[in-house]
Amino acid sequence: MKQYTEREIDAAAQDDDGFCLACHAQQSMTERRLLLGLCEHCGEYEVVSGELVAAILQLVNMEGD
Repeated sequence: MKQYTEREIDAAAQDDDGFCLACHAQQSMTERRLLLGLCEHCGEYEVVSGELVAAILQLVNMEGD
């Protein structure tokens, strides 16, 4: 399973890329109106925008304080 750093996620958000929740592939997020896009790698409708992932990360407290 591929995991991404916060820096990689921020870069993807700036490049309009997204991430597949099923196979974890990074790819272009061409359909910005959709919450979940079609993955070019596995064919599942599980691609979320990097921008959304970055926004969710802002809600997470990694230190658990």
